[in-house]
Amino acid sequence: MRNWILGLCIGVALAGCGSKDDSGRLKVGVVMPMTGYQSTYGEESWNGMKLAMEELKKQGFDWELILKDEKSSKAEAGNQAKFLIENEGVHVVIGSVASSNTRVIALVAREAEVPLITPASTNDQLTIEGGPFVSRICFK
Repeated sequence: MRNWILGLCIGVALAGCGSKDDSGRLKVGVVMPMTGYQSTYGEESWNGMKLAMEELKKQGFDWELILKDEKSSKAEAGNQAKFLIENEGVHVVIGSVASSNTRVIALVAREAEVPLITPASTNDQLTIEGGPFVSRICFK
């Protein structure tokens, strides 16, 4: 139940984020650890986001989630965020669950001026370093 609520919160927050593409669809890039030592957290977050997506689509929101595995690696987190922004043309990025990996994503998002929302990272410096492009859902 907790993951569903998390996913719904993310979905609602994203419904008003960023611009849409020519089709009117909001493209949301998701960078999560789907493999490696943090994968349990990535899988739980991803499952919650998929539930939220289904619920929001029932309400008429037109958006898609594009998942990339950051393999529980800081370097891979940055690479995947950059790929989503440059190659997939996402309007917003969600990720990651570990503050250290999210920090690298935040730098990529800030550089590209693409909003980043992290569902679980707790480090206060993320929002300072990422500036107005980074938001945390998790409280301390």
